[in-house]
Amino acid sequence: MSLEVREFGRGDRLPDFVLPELSGSLSRFYGVAGGRSAALIFTDDAELACALEQALPNEVLFFWVSRVPQSVTLARGRGWVDAEGQLLGLNPAGRSWVWALDPNLRVIDGFAPTDRSALIDVLQRPGPDPRAIRRQAPVLLIPEAVDPTICAELIAHFERSGHEETGVEQSAAGRRHLALAPDRKKRRDHVVTDPTLLAELTTLIGRRIVPEVQLAFAFRATRFEGFKLVAYGQGGLFVAHRDNLSPSTAHRRFALSLNLNDGYQGGELRFPEYSPDLYQPGVGGALVFSCSLLHEVLPVQDGQRHALLSFLFSGEDRRQKGPAADHSGKAYSRP
Repeated sequence: MSLEVREFGRGDRLPDFVLPELSGSLSRFYGVAGGRSAALIFTDDAELACALEQALPNEVLFFWVSRVPQSVTLARGRGWVDAEGQLLGLNPAGRSWVWALDPNLRVIDGFAPTDRSALIDVLQRPGPDPRAIRRQAPVLLIPEAVDPTICAELIAHFERSGHEETGVEQSAAGRRHLALAPDRKKRRDHVVTDPTLLAELTTLIGRRIVPEVQLAFAFRATRFEGFKLVAYGQGGLFVAHRDNLSPSTAHRRFALSLNLNDGYQGGELRFPEYSPDLYQPGVGGALVFSCSLLHEVLPVQDGQRHALLSFLFSGEDRRQKGPAADHSGKAYSRP
């Protein structure tokens, strides 16, 4: 199987950079960006950049990257000079181009600078109303981390490639082993072993999830504990447990649960140490949480819930072999 993993574009988080501003002083992108919708234009045409800045609503942040120094003062935006092409990967065609960014600096879409009405339309789409949060589990919820088309391809791979009922790790006579225990865990798994798919998932999750984990938890994940495609059918569940209590799982730092479908009832995640709240990401939405947290998957009442699972850790986390280690850790090198 081969996923269609695109070049930098929709859904990717814009990486941080440090470049000289138009004034000549060095400035960090993350120091001035985030928290509001933004437009980032790549162009050497100063007149085009200034016209776009004037056309955008005042509440939208404006950023400009030019390959050549410019004797221009922006009215309210920030501009940088990328003389050495450090950001070439964000605009590989080298043409004038605009990325529309959400408040989390993830790409909403890309536009030609002259397509201003469409650009303004996506930047002004209303977000959810604010809520007063009084308690919640310390988890990271990433909506729309993966495109629905990729989710559908992964479900098809699960159905096509075979899967089996999996158990829980137990201890007997001083030795640990996996044993079926349907009253504690009822789930069918497919461990991804196809080299091409493994490489593509490593790239995809590395681009879409790893930067968010580093942002939220100040932890740089450099390895994945393989990948599992799983399905909780009707009655499927996993009772409250932690993911790092045995010698073979102690290396795990964060768990990743990426939801692949909707149209089912139940199957929510709950973190009972913190609240009775239920977590159910939409299609392509990811939930990342510390492996030390007590968590459970509630019984599926109707339909079937599909997910992609993995565990994140770093090269410094020592990993021991054991019944839970069903695939070697896959290294991820950030581009």
